[in-house]
Amino acid sequence: MTRNPTTFKSILWRQKAWLTAFPLVLAIGFSIAGATLLADAGAFSREGVRTNATVLDLESRRERVTGGDGGRVTRRHVTYRFALPDGTTQRNRDQVSSSFYDAHDPGDEIAITYLADDPGTAEVEQGNTRRDGLLFAGLALGFAGATGWIGQRYWRRASSMFRAVSRGERRRARITGHVDVTPPKAKDRRRKIRWIDDMQAEGESLAHDAATLSEWQVGDEIVIHVDPVTGARWWIADIQGAG
Repeated sequence: MTRNPTTFKSILWRQKAWLTAFPLVLAIGFSIAGATLLADAGAFSREGVRTNATVLDLESRRERVTGGDGGRVTRRHVTYRFALPDGTTQRNRDQVSSSFYDAHDPGDEIAITYLADDPGTAEVEQGNTRRDGLLFAGLALGFAGATGWIGQRYWRRASSMFRAVSRGERRRARITGHVDVTPPKAKDRRRKIRWIDDMQAEGESLAHDAATLSEWQVGDEIVIHVDPVTGARWWIADIQGAG
């Protein structure tokens, strides 16, 4: 059974509305990380216990970025030990900044803040938890905004196409030329076709793979659909796919 290529859902998918998933996932991830860090920062402020700890070890190593393009980053960690009120000691290992790493050596005494009911949660660089939380919260807002912008853009385009093909005016047009719109340094060439319709209105298509458009030549007749709300004119191959 062949799926109808002009349903709103199929048009929305073909216009790559699924791209909104990427900034949405990042927005959710950063918001969770930011909320967790800000909650920890609040706990440090309300319940944190200040004490001194002894640096046991400093470690710096290159690590591959998970889910990235194979790049690597340098991560630095400090292992330290401090005494608890009950006479026992607590040993923690936390990630630190390059400035902290460069300024300390094993055996140094450092000031830390830890949670009395969870000594494994501590802040080595004072105020960093809140700063990192605010940074992640800001990133979450930025990606949420990107999600809204991208989603609205694709939704508007798909809505216009659906109105045009389902209840808009159908026109014939003649191809007047091709225009290269390949981005700089891109490997795959991209082109648009230009046309003039039977109402003498000029227009152009969305960008497509150049090889795909090669079968449409200057002078060929194509079908255009007009959005009855906005007046936007869409080539049927933009709506259904040029492949």
